[in-house]
Amino acid sequence: MKNIYPFLNPVQWIRASRFAKKNAKFNKSSYDLELFLYSKILTNNMLHYGYFEDVNIRPETISFEIFEEAQMKYAENIIEHVGDNKHPILDVGCGMGGLSQLLHSKDYQVECLTPNNNQIEFINANYQHLPTHHCKFEQFKTDKRFGTVINSESLQYIKLDEAFEMVDKIMLPDGRWIIVDYFSLHKKGPNQKPHHYDTFYEK
Repeated sequence: MKNIYPFLNPVQWIRASRFAKKNAKFNKSSYDLELFLYSKILTNNMLHYGYFEDVNIRPETISFEIFEEAQMKYAENIIEHVGDNKHPILDVGCGMGGLSQLLHSKDYQVECLTPNNNQIEFINANYQHLPTHHCKFEQFKTDKRFGTVINSESLQYIKLDEAFEMVDKIMLPDGRWIIVDYFSLHKKGPNQKPHHYDTFYEK
């Protein structure tokens, strides 16, 4: 009976109701814990997992320094595949802007795109020189043509047909589409996340 009492107490019901109403107004997108954590413990403002030369490294031995080095290696691997710096680059799903900033530091013209409110605010506050687009890739509107489009761990959130259609519209004929992402080896149905690798490869 002692355990049941709180559920029967009308005062507790009123408090619970007020608590629910108060929290219903809370917009969880206004405070991104992952972004906050990464911004405090890492210095390169990158959100991707990184490229580890040693695939057998034990997780418990990975320090923040090793993790940052892997993130930088990942970014450098992408930049190696970027074409010349005469044409602008679109970083789709740009995260905190770390990759875009690294490209900018190497004299590339780069623009950031993300639908995430917190990421846009972070980039605008820390990298004011980087042009930003606050929208989903599928809804992106521009007359510009890009020499390179980068999807770094972001293609999995975009329907394949819409992604291909948009890239056809905004990329130069001799441009490059760089995709680094996760794919499923098993077909689970239309619009699965991550995308089915064979379906992607066929398209």
